[in-house]
Amino acid sequence: MSKLSPLVHKLTLNGEFVEDFLAQKPLSFALGMLEYRKRRFAVLALRPLTSIPADIAVSGFKLGHSLLAEADCEVIHFAFDFAVFGAYDVLLNPQDPSVRAVVGSMLKQGLYFILTMGPADVVTVFREGFNQQDLVALKSNMRRIRRSSTTEMQYAQVLSQFRLRPDPPGSILDWVCRDKPAYLDPTQIPIELSSAPPDRLTTADAAELRELAGQLDARVKELERAGADDRELFLSMTDQLAIFKELLNEAGEDGMSVLYEEYSGLSRYAKLLAQVTLAIRTSAMKALH
Repeated sequence: MSKLSPLVHKLTLNGEFVEDFLAQKPLSFALGMLEYRKRRFAVLALRPLTSIPADIAVSGFKLGHSLLAEADCEVIHFAFDFAVFGAYDVLLNPQDPSVRAVVGSMLKQGLYFILTMGPADVVTVFREGFNQQDLVALKSNMRRIRRSSTTEMQYAQVLSQFRLRPDPPGSILDWVCRDKPAYLDPTQIPIELSSAPPDRLTTADAAELRELAGQLDARVKELERAGADDRELFLSMTDQLAIFKELLNEAGEDGMSVLYEEYSGLSRYAKLLAQVTLAIRTSAMKALH
């Protein structure tokens, strides 16, 4: 079982896709689909020479894209820039049905995943969403992408020219695992990627999660300094409940356990909510008898 780092909810992928991609040499790239919270999303999978360090993973990366178009063909270009770790480029033939399906999902769902699979089969997962300006080159050219008739020879020619002058500069990834439509079906030979309990929170969203946790923690400690008891604290934190729910939903149980250790005020608030929930359920049960 591969370790999933950074921490996210369970992801389900096609097991054959995962095994075949892990068998590829470094500096390769593949397209797939995964299931996340009972919905399917696009996957862009990279196999770099080395695993991405935790500090780089937390900082995230920049995703670039373009459509390299000629009069009679077009090729999709993605660029991945992981700060000081490395930059990568990959070219895809939009005539390929898998490319159309994955890119179409990215644009339709508004959410997609980037997986890097390094040595020792350690998988780093980045969950990405975009605003109206992201992937604009693909959005504006989706009709052309769907109608693309780019041949393998034309694709090879564009790739050969790009290798001479990659723009932006970076290691060029080989596009692999593109012959099996079943790779896009996570229900076939499903394999789950789930996080090992971490010693610390190491997620691509760690900074955002800690910002939310710190906001709640600071509010609780402010109330504690004012001498608030449990009832006063609960009532005063009513407007913060939505933030707590968002944090719980995004960090998951393992992530929250880590945050509770780091933020004592957050831990107290969580325990207080649990007590209130239990009291409400107990009262409801008594009312039924």
